[in-house]
Order: sequence, then structure tokens, then C-alpha cells
Amino acid sequence: YVGDDAGRKVRVKLDGKEMTLYELWNKGLAAMIRKEDPSFWLGSWTHVEAIGDQAEVEQKLYRSEGAYQSFDRWMEE
Repeated sequence: YVGDDAGRKVRVKLDGKEMTLYELWNKGLAAMIRKEDPSFWLGSWTHVEAIGDQAEVEQKLYRSEGAYQSFDRWMEE
């Protein structure tokens, strides 16, 4: 890992494009998934906006209750 500068010295190809292994993990795979299946990438698992108002409620509760009470509540859900 240290010897190849976290993958920056390793060249790979993805979808016909050459990049470093670091670039592959940092942005290449995400770009490929967005291109091939945008509905998967832009689905609810990646966007807080998909749950809208509930995210705002959770943020307020987190600030007022603190982390431990929030985690306990989420585990019960």
C-alpha cells in the first residue's frame, strides 16, 4: 500500500479507460455505475433528499438528544 502510494502508481483499465488504482476506487467505479444504471446510484440509499422531512426531524432530535439516545432509538426502529 505504501509502496505504490495508495494505488496512485498502479495503472488499471476500466471500461477502456486507463487510470490509477486510486482513481478507480475514488471515482471510476461510481462514474461507471452512474452511467450504466443511474436509478441505482441516484436511488434512496444515496440521497437524504429521498426521505425529505424525516431527515430534518432526525437531525433536530440528534442535536437535542445526543448520539447515544439517537442510536438507541434507531436500533429500536
